[in-house]
Amino acid sequence: MTQKYKAVVQQTKDGHRGRFAIAITDDIEGSITFSLEKSVWEEDDEPEPGTLVVLSGLIRKQAGWRARRARFLTPDDLKQLASKKQSK
Repeated sequence: MTQKYKAVVQQTKDGHRGRFAIAITDDIEGSITFSLEKSVWEEDDEPEPGTLVVLSGLIRKQAGWRARRARFLTPDDLKQLASKKQSK
């Protein structure tokens, strides 16, 4: 099962490869970027700063962490996170 991370979007930007977002999580040091192209971002609307998202498929590149999948956080995600914390 792919590890999923709850993260907070800090900003969205235009880059030479298209739009992308920068997010942070308590689980990983530094920021995580993800593309807002349909191949990565699963939603129709772009996230705004402060939006909670779920990131997965993280890979480490020379410039930092990248998420290969991203979407908005849902109530079901919160239930899963709460049950994982209780089982620890």
